[in-house]
Amino acid sequence: MVPYMPPVAISQGESHTFDLPLTSARVWSPEPLDVIEIDSILWEDGTHNGTHGGITLGFGIAADGGRRLQPQRALQVLHMAEHNRGNTTALLSVLRQGFTALPESDETRLEAARQSMRAMRTTILRDLDGFERSLPRDAAAVRAWIQITIDKYDDWLKRLAA
Repeated sequence: MVPYMPPVAISQGESHTFDLPLTSARVWSPEPLDVIEIDSILWEDGTHNGTHGGITLGFGIAADGGRRLQPQRALQVLHMAEHNRGNTTALLSVLRQGFTALPESDETRLEAARQSMRAMRTTILRDLDGFERSLPRDAAAVRAWIQITIDKYDDWLKRLAA
């Protein structure tokens, strides 16, 4: 994480030097003469300057935040259900109640994050709906689905973090 630095006014064509500590497990790491161009800045208050690829960077960053938040919450529900020793009906009830309780929105987040929160909540509930329609026969089938879904949501989070 880059430490907060107060904004520095730079005129077009001028440059400013600052330390940007980068670490990576990947093969590439920047050399001292590499150039890192910043074409968009998202400020803490939600305003932004510049664009990235023709769209504002703020939308993408905020939307990713909403996409990450819901699977994280869903994983908490899944882990809670994973440790529940109830029968098929009890397990499905824990899952349904937990997933239904996921907030559709959060007024403290940017609009793009709220939109992706709603979309991810819908996707999570659809996953459960599809499983329930498959008529799970016993608690073992529900537990197997829970583990598969934990793995699926963990994979989502890894991809979103990349």
